[in-house]
Order: sequence, then C-alpha cells, then structure tokens
Amino acid sequence: MSEDLVARGRAVVTSHEAYVQAGNLAAIMTNMAPDIVVMVPDSPLIEGAAACRAMYAALLEIGRWKFEHDYHGAHAEGAFVFLHGVARGSLTTPDGLSQPVSNNFQITLKLNRDNRLEAWRVGFAPDGG
Repeated sequence: MSEDLVARGRAVVTSHEAYVQAGNLAAIMTNMAPDIVVMVPDSPLIEGAAACRAMYAALLEIGRWKFEHDYHGAHAEGAFVFLHGVARGSLTTPDGLSQPVSNNFQITLKLNRDNRLEAWRVGFAPDGG
C-alpha cells in the first residue's frame, strides 16, 4: 500500500509540473489542499488555498516555468506521502530570456475525503548544489 501511495504522490507532482508549464492556474489548484501551507525562503508563510492561488498567479505572470522533480527520498505513512529532493528547470520571461532554476523541495501530500492526494505542506529552499 505505501509504495502505491508514493507512486500516486509522484503522479500528483508530475501533473503539477505539466499544469505549471501550461500556465493553467485552475488545474494547478486542483492539486492543493484547502489548508495548504507553503514555506518559501525570506517570505511569510503562504497559508490556505486563496494565498496559494495568488502566489502561483504571481509566478505565472513572471514567465513560463518548466521543471522536473528529482526525488532523493519518498515514503508514505498513514494518509500522508512525504517527498523530498531537488526541482530543476528553467524560467523564460516574456521578453524571451531564459534562466535556469533549481531548488530543494519537501512536499507532504495528504489524502482528502475523496481518497485523492493533495499538496498539504510544501517547502522550498535554494539548491545548494
């Protein structure tokens, strides 16, 4: 069961990558729990779906994002899936300039009432290498 839950968690993250790359804010939010908390360096906590939506709307305004998650660890316990590793990709701004992006991530997904996994606690930090 835990291996299946981890695979389902990774599938949620893979769909998130595609939704962000497509710039589809509504689809991005389908993967977020109503009580999501996002921790970003040097910023206040982003608490709740409305604040998370505003964060992603602002990120999508900056440009087109493309990235993939490289997992360094994953496990499931009860109704939760814990994933961590490094996300790497690029940001292309509206003027066509592209720059690499990389960050460490830690994602906790939880099962909702419909037995779907949603991002519940997400933390990012600069990639140290």
